[in-house]
Amino acid sequence: NIMAVPQLTTGGIEAISNEQNPETPTFQVLTIKKIASAGNDASKPERYRLCLSDGSFKQPSAMLATQLNDLVTDNKIVENGIIRLDRYICNTVSGRRIIIVLGATVLHGDVGHEIGEPKKIDANASKGDADAAPAGGSAAPAAAAPPRDVKPTTAALATNASKNPYSNKGKTPSARTSGGATSTTVSTIPIQALNPYQTRWTICGRVANRSDRTYKNGEGKLMNVEIIDDSGEIRCTAFNSDVDRLGSLLEVGKVYTIRGGRMKPANKKFNRTSNDYEITFGSETVITEVADTSGMPTIRYEYVDFTQLEGMNKEDAYVDVLAVIHSVDETSTITTKRDSRELTKREITLMDQSQIAIRCTLWGTTAENFAHQVGDIVSIKKAKLSDFHGCSMSISSASSFEVNPDRPEVHELRGWYETEGKNATVSRPAGGGGGGGGRSDRRIVISQVKDENLGANEDKADWFIFKGSVSFIKKSEKSCYKACPSESCNKKLIEDGDEFRCEKCNKAYKDYEYRIMMSLSALDQTSQLWVSCFSETAEIILGETAKKMGELQDAGDEATIDKIHKDAYFKQYMFKCRAKAETYNDESRVKCTAVSVTRVDHVAESKYLIEKIKQYA
Repeated sequence: NIMAVPQLTTGGIEAISNEQNPETPTFQVLTIKKIASAGNDASKPERYRLCLSDGSFKQPSAMLATQLNDLVTDNKIVENGIIRLDRYICNTVSGRRIIIVLGATVLHGDVGHEIGEPKKIDANASKGDADAAPAGGSAAPAAAAPPRDVKPTTAALATNASKNPYSNKGKTPSARTSGGATSTTVSTIPIQALNPYQTRWTICGRVANRSDRTYKNGEGKLMNVEIIDDSGEIRCTAFNSDVDRLGSLLEVGKVYTIRGGRMKPANKKFNRTSNDYEITFGSETVITEVADTSGMPTIRYEYVDFTQLEGMNKEDAYVDVLAVIHSVDETSTITTKRDSRELTKREITLMDQSQIAIRCTLWGTTAENFAHQVGDIVSIKKAKLSDFHGCSMSISSASSFEVNPDRPEVHELRGWYETEGKNATVSRPAGGGGGGGGRSDRRIVISQVKDENLGANEDKADWFIFKGSVSFIKKSEKSCYKACPSESCNKKLIEDGDEFRCEKCNKAYKDYEYRIMMSLSALDQTSQLWVSCFSETAEIILGETAKKMGELQDAGDEATIDKIHKDAYFKQYMFKCRAKAETYNDESRVKCTAVSVTRVDHVAESKYLIEKIKQYA
């Protein structure tokens, strides 16, 4: 059977030239041209420019997004073939309309000829250059044209715009700066329309969540905010000086216009929004509070009933809940094992109309400042689930909550609580032991660390075991250091004359112990992984004590150190690791630390492999 040639979208090219942007138009690809990167930089991906035709007009400037390059290299998009533009945006550069194709479906291969007699579209046919207008929140120069407000004029256009946010630009309400001045009306685009191919943009949305933390022993600052509008949500991040400059402007629940920032693909290890992209604020970012917030969306919740929580998979699970505060405990402190920091925590008990009570943990300043009472109603966005004691939850850095908000669901729950719930007998989830907090030391292969985003959760470490070989040990002048001799301290000592001082213990010592801090590359049949090792595990791999390695380092005996490292290469071990997200140089990354290393027990390993084979028999 001969496949019928799909019909082209008549007038589609002309409509795009006139900034009407039809939904999912069908075009013929007349030519495909590879575009060299600037300076012929081989590290940058290739780009392809397409000439598209609707049978009457042709558009020679259509750029294919790099993530769609395989459609060309796999010969799916070919010259004289037919494609449908599922997602696209248009920019105007030097009076010329450029289509950027973000998503496409191949409808037909080479039809063997050019359909119709398409003419090159006249650039002067465009009705305007809306994208050339300033997109910022501040007033434009007097000579500049005012921002263009593109609004649908018919019901059909309104329907089309709702389905294709890339063609819909609107005006924000009047905005005021932090000083109280009123700015001019500015042109904005929907959050869902943002992508890295846009150079100038302004969005208007409500702050749904905000979290602040420090790193590098308090020297570094990090702020994350989630912004929502009618089209979707996006995460924005600021570091250090930008936190100081912008942090005081942003409050949860308020509406702002935001102009400028670096767009990049969302890092799903840390970003829990539904958006494919995220924004990093910089010196170019301008944020203005909006005074008139009528019509702006409020924080959206998808509440989950407590009866469903116990049966849910709680691994990396976040839910929205609406509940009554059943009890509030006093604050307490715990000391972390990792760095001996003191953390403040508070336990509260929540219940909903199912009469199930679940414990919820608050941390840090949230725990200290929590002044709400039994009977108050709390609405939590992205509460983090845990299987501790069967089922529990916590307010993490990704969470936000409101107490007694003005919502229909809140009024309904309050009515139930006042009439029935206040005196109801509550039940609790079935106990799950709780001692390990749900920790699972499961056996994996190295590729699963990346594939399953192990360690990406900022609030919880992942534990796993793998069999691997040492392929490389990184040399460093800091591989060995003089540590505090006090049991379980291990802090680096500071030389003070003929003594060594530990700032943690606040003591001076005449002697010290050497400690190893080593980074190595481990391999298995699937991938490679960088693993940090400390004295207990490093001594097993090196076959030498920390004392000897420290003495060799102090003596500058590089040759002996190199030999010890090379002798350790390509020996197999069973690594038990802890993976946890850390922030370093303004970038979040996962650090894997070996908590134990053992030689492979070949008898036990053979039994394990036999059992795995039986599972596939």
